Parts: sequence; C-alpha cells; structure tokens
Amino acid sequence: MDNIKIVDAHHHLWDLNNKNTKYSWLMVKEGEAFFGDYAAIRKSYLLEDYIEDAKNQNIIKSVHVQAEHDDDKPVNETAWLQNLADTHSSKLPNAIVAFADFSKNNVAEILDAHQEYKNIRGIRQILSYNKDEPKYSHATEDFMKDSSWVENFKHIRNRNLSFDIQIYKHQMEDAVNLANKYNDVLFILNHTGEPCYQSKEYIENWEQNMTKLAKCENVVAKISGLGMFDPNWTIDSTRIFVEKTIEIFGIERCMWASNFPVAGLKISYKDQLDGMLEIMRELRSSDLQKIFSE
Repeated sequence: MDNIKIVDAHHHLWDLNNKNTKYSWLMVKEGEAFFGDYAAIRKSYLLEDYIEDAKNQNIIKSVHVQAEHDDDKPVNETAWLQNLADTHSSKLPNAIVAFADFSKNNVAEILDAHQEYKNIRGIRQILSYNKDEPKYSHATEDFMKDSSWVENFKHIRNRNLSFDIQIYKHQMEDAVNLANKYNDVLFILNHTGEPCYQSKEYIENWEQNMTKLAKCENVVAKISGLGMFDPNWTIDSTRIFVEKTIEIFGIERCMWASNFPVAGLKISYKDQLDGMLEIMRELRSSDLQKIFSE
C-alpha cells in the first residue's frame, strides 16, 4: 500500500469523559451487544488513538461518521469533531457525516445547525432493521416503510449533503424507491450492504438486491464493516463480498473504509488494509487509487 494514498471513508471517535456526549450503545453487556463484546472499545477513542492504529499507512484524509451519539443533541458531536479538526495538527477528520432523525419534526433545524460547521458533508441515520432477528436491528422501526419519514427526507435536498444509508439486503428494494424518489441526493451504502451470513442462498440473494440498488446511479458503496456478523471472519471469507461489490457497482462507485475502532475488535488496521489489497491484487494501481482515495 506504500504508493496508494488513502482516504478512510468511515471511522469513529468518542470521548467518554466529555459531559456533552454520550454513547449508551457502548455500555451494553456481552451477549446483548450487536456483535461480539464491546469491552475492548468501551473507553475513549480519541484522534491520537486513531492515528496510532493507522500509523505507517498513507492516510491523507478521513471521514468521521456519526458514532451513535445519543440523539437528543446530535450537533454536540459535530461541534466536538469540528474543534478537533480545527485544532489538531493532523487536521483530521476532514469531513463529518452527522446524525439527524428524519422522523422528527425539527429535522430541518438540526440540519441547519449541523451546517454551521464547515466540515459537514453528509448525514447518517442507521436504518438497519430486522423484525425476524431483533438483535440485528439498529433502528427502532423500518423507517423506509413510514410515509412520514420518507416525506420528511425531503429536507436533505438542496443542502449539498449526502446520505449514508445503512441497511440489510431485505431493505434494498425500499432503498431503491427512496433513491429514485430523491434522485438528486447522493446515497452512500454503508458496510457493503451488511451481509450477515455466508450461505450460498444468502449470498445469491444479497447479490441480486445489490444489483437492483446499483441501478440507481445516485448510489455508491463503501467496502467496509465485513467482520461485524461473522465470528470466524477472515480475509478469504470476505473476498466474495468485496469482489461482487466492485463487480456490481464498478470501480468508480466503490470506496474503502476502515470502520475503526469497531473493526478493531476483529482485526488490526494494517491487517485489514493488507487483506483488502490481497483481495484486489489483480486491479491496476490506478483503480486501487480510485477505491482508496479518489
């Protein structure tokens, strides 16, 4: 990776000593956590920690994605991150994807408040919902089936904001409808479409739904988050999801992201990057550069 410039398109920071920020999800007990045991990351993860994890990698910029900060005052997280970027010698994070809840009547006000900060580039509200396996539900309901949520989504328009869309394969048809309704908004699919299982039937269905979503020209994909559901995660078990995502969306519409420190529960920053390069070894250096930074 020495010659490849890297923009990490998705990482998190949190300061558990900051009275203005709170992350209840980090405090859940083992067995109740979304995946694995959060004990190893149940501590402040500051910019210095991220820089240490990513050391010796050619990181030129980074994108901070909202870290599920308790959502009553989401602009607090943005203010904290902007201050970091303005005062730290690294200038990281260079872009901020903030939280806003489109089910709330005040969402336009929240978006306005976020946009007071110069590094704001987009919004994420996690939509992942699985009524059959509640432990996999981040969202409290399937928001894309709520007409008022879909109507409220209009407030993201004309603000030059992208939307990070985090969903499962069974939600992708609704995502197609949303992306078509708001075809002037850039949607960024998070975590490779969150594949949960590795059975042949599951992968085929995931691929079919990813193909439908990729037909929306305003949707691009992040190759990330591939260790979240598989306790036996390896580079080889990940290979098919990486290769298929690139095949479906194309080089121009794919980007790599670390999902650190969450991914650090399973793999080091360096090993993850080395693994991705191994999977993509047949690609030209110019194509690698597109995926990793351009």
